[in-house]
Parts: sequence; C-alpha cells; structure tokens
Amino acid sequence: MRYWDGSRWTEQRFQTPEDPYNHPVGAGFGRLAHAIRVGLGLSVAVLVAEIMLYSWGLSMFDNAVATGDLDSLNLFDT
Repeated sequence: MRYWDGSRWTEQRFQTPEDPYNHPVGAGFGRLAHAIRVGLGLSVAVLVAEIMLYSWGLSMFDNAVATGDLDSLNLFDT
C-alpha cells in the first residue's frame, strides 16, 4: 500500500503486518491430503464390496426360499 499526498502517490509504503494464516501449505498437509485420498478410495472399494456381498446374500436367500433349500444359506453365513 502506498500513500497519496493529494496530487501524487508517494514513495513511502505502508508496511502491513504479516498474516499468520497466509502461508503456503507445507509438505505435511500434502501427505495428509494424499492419505485422505487413499483412505477414501479404500472406503469406496470396501463399500462396493459390501454392496456386492449383500446383493449376493439376498439372491441366495431368494433362491433358498424359492427352492425350499434353506441349508444353502449356510454358505452365506460362512
């Protein structure tokens, strides 16, 4: 910031105090962001696997009820 003397800008400059929150992100935060991305990716993979397993279990249950073979549900339990 510079000062205006009424007719022109002066060479004198106002020194602003350094903002403690205006620093570049350090390497630690970069590693944290990478770890969060990996963790979220793994969470999504586990969620997809759980949905597939649940769907498989529902289809086995429907098949066991339709055929009357309730002993086949032991495969899902194991």
